[in-house]
Amino acid sequence: MAGGGAILVASSGTITVNGSITANGGSGSGYGGSGSGGGIRLVTNIISGTGSLVAVGGFATAGAGGAGRIRLEFFSNNSNLTTNPASSLGSPGGVFVSAQPGLTIASIGGQSAGYTLAEGEQESRGEQGDVVELLTNVSFL
Repeated sequence: MAGGGAILVASSGTITVNGSITANGGSGSGYGGSGSGGGIRLVTNIISGTGSLVAVGGFATAGAGGAGRIRLEFFSNNSNLTTNPASSLGSPGGVFVSAQPGLTIASIGGQSAGYTLAEGEQESRGEQGDVVELLTNVSFL
């Protein structure tokens, strides 16, 4: 069965989680194995909210998949988040890995962004303005 995948949310402002973010592994059938939990990483200046982050392994007769990983990187914690498994904490680090493909954001909230961010690049190419500015405060309700 499939693993939980990976989720990265990065903001130069505040990330607020009042809902849930999940990266759970899929459950197996019969004696087939189940997928491990995925990874969730939030990188921001301020983290807030009362939601939950979950990255658990799937279940099956043959045994559960392993737990995923949750990493929270921030300067100020104004949250009361629950995590499963427990999260590791730290100061914000780099989001992009050198010599790797860039990030293309096609749309945000249904609005076309037309924006590509390569390592070190910060200019907008879309009609909606600077995507970095649009992502200053990210909320999950």
